[in-house]
Amino acid sequence: MARDRTAIAVDTPGFGASDAPLQPPTINDYALAMNDLLDFLALDRVDLLGDHTGAKIAVELALLNPNRVRRVVLNGAPVYSAAELDALRKQDHNVETIGAAGEHILARWSWAMRQRQPTTPLDAVLLELAESLRAGSNVWQGHHAAFGYQHRDNLPKLEQRVLVLRAKDDLWTPTARARPLIREGQMIDLPGWGREMLLTRFEAVAPILRGFLDSD
Repeated sequence: MARDRTAIAVDTPGFGASDAPLQPPTINDYALAMNDLLDFLALDRVDLLGDHTGAKIAVELALLNPNRVRRVVLNGAPVYSAAELDALRKQDHNVETIGAAGEHILARWSWAMRQRQPTTPLDAVLLELAESLRAGSNVWQGHHAAFGYQHRDNLPKLEQRVLVLRAKDDLWTPTARARPLIREGQMIDLPGWGREMLLTRFEAVAPILRGFLDSD
């Protein structure tokens, strides 16, 4: 991707090596932080790739900057029913309990393994787990923000061309419901690919992205 582009991977505030927000953020807060980054880097025209929660941030950033954001790629764009959303919010406990025996680590590993495709290497699952643990007790904030922002309401507002990648992960079924919400663009079904595909299948993903982003 960086052969002839400036390719930037951004840490969402509170994750990676970034500072945590003072208050639990919304998707709009995350998007405004990304907009500040674009201002700081003096980037006037960009394409966006958002992964899961990042996909919602990408949609909001594109809505805030219709002239700055050219195209949008979403890896997963779940459209939930009211019952599904209620169940997800009940699982969102707002505080990560850190167990002295590492119970929270084992619980996260068990969840990641339930989502894993058989072809996904264990080191890719471990990398994803390690990144989530860097957020400490604030790891819930990303999902909390995501549950408060609905693709059903916002995806149809996008005027930019949109590509949705639908992998066979925990968002497989709800992402299918986003297909009719795309005003201009397409959804590609990837039934053999799992949630770590941006790590494990980058050689296959890159041509898909280039084909979409480089076309007129």
